[in-house]
Amino acid sequence: MIRTYFALIRRLSAMIARLAPDPEPRAQDFPALRQLFVNFHQDWSLDYSDPAEVVAEFMRDSSTECLQAASTELDRLLALHLDDRALSGFLVGLGSDFAPDLNPNPRPDDKPQPGGITTTQWLNEVHDQIREFLKIG
Repeated sequence: MIRTYFALIRRLSAMIARLAPDPEPRAQDFPALRQLFVNFHQDWSLDYSDPAEVVAEFMRDSSTECLQAASTELDRLLALHLDDRALSGFLVGLGSDFAPDLNPNPRPDDKPQPGGITTTQWLNEVHDQIREFLKIG
């Protein structure tokens, strides 16, 4: 009888584990965002004047399907309500060498910006840019 209870508990635990959301997002679950954020490679600030230029080029060069997927993936990522440090770490995991919380002044000659933007705020802005671009395109 005790074995039956333990077997039942193990089965219930396995079922709950499958239903519970994964607390940490995995890069492989966000392929469109990876396509965007790999553009923020180690030398991105030598190729672009600012992060907005990187995003603008990605939008111009990507298919509508890719942009729609990126928007959906940003919805999913932001819905996790991760803190800025976790979001910055996730962007690094996608191949990015930039996140506002990690590098608020991407160019060496920039002056510090008091009260700079957080990674969450920046991702929301990127999301808005993509959605607006999809309306126009």
